[in-house]
Amino acid sequence: AIAVCVYGNREWDDTLTELQDSLIELGFVFAGAVAAVAEHSIFRQFAAGRPDKDDANELAEFARKITEKLNSGVFSKLNLAGSHGSYKKLANIPFKPEANDSCDKCGICAAGCPVGAIDKADPRKTDKDRCISCMRCQYICPKHARDLDPAFMQVAAEKMAPKLGGHKKNYLFL
Repeated sequence: AIAVCVYGNREWDDTLTELQDSLIELGFVFAGAVAAVAEHSIFRQFAAGRPDKDDANELAEFARKITEKLNSGVFSKLNLAGSHGSYKKLANIPFKPEANDSCDKCGICAAGCPVGAIDKADPRKTDKDRCISCMRCQYICPKHARDLDPAFMQVAAEKMAPKLGGHKKNYLFL
């Protein structure tokens, strides 16, 4: 198995170690891992345009090397940074998109929600306890009818800028 996570120019925390541990527990041979940068899902100004051409080249080279490794059949233990077995609990993230007056209840957001947090019978309703703040609903809505409070977003973006700014790297593990 090859674990892949995408991170929005902040940190990938324990994501790869959680995936590694889960895959090994399920009986997979763990061959490699990637933590790749992409545009932040909430604050789109951070890592805008990522993955870019350089990322594509770097990931293509990783794909070539991991293919060679898979074809060789030789796998050594990969030691990924992170805390195996004592993972961080997610805080209640306040970034939960809500339907605005443009919502026509088409249901595209409800159908596309990966955790079923949007009511299929009434897509204007969101279960904030189930919502994981992935922003998929906001991204796929053809009416742009799901959003976050703009004033709150401005303040939050300014506060997050030191952590989310700059050019972060991809992490590739063979």
